Amino acid sequence: MTQKSVTNFKVNQTPGLGAGYFSIEKVQDKASCVIFRNGAKVILHTSYIMPKLSRVGLLKKDKQDALWMETLIYETVDGKAKPTKTTVKTQFQDEKTAEEVKKLFETLL
Repeated sequence: MTQKSVTNFKVNQTPGLGAGYFSIEKVQDKASCVIFRNGAKVILHTSYIMPKLSRVGLLKKDKQDALWMETLIYETVDGKAKPTKTTVKTQFQDEKTAEEVKKLFETLL
């Protein structure tokens, strides 16, 4: 997927990371990554889309340019990788872009 411009990006309860670029990239046969880069193209967030564990939806029914996505990150606990669910909230430039990303995300589930 090509990079899509976003006006705001937020993970869990942390403050928003602001504007930047969003992409979904394939990393293995069955896994894909959600990647957020800031304006300087530095990666600020990476999480995994896992079939049967991840979900996607519109943030508000009346405002269709924003999505929420449940993805997984892997944290190291006691030397072992532990999967943790995260909720990513992304607002795109327009409704068409949000719909394209939602359809792509759903094909990976």
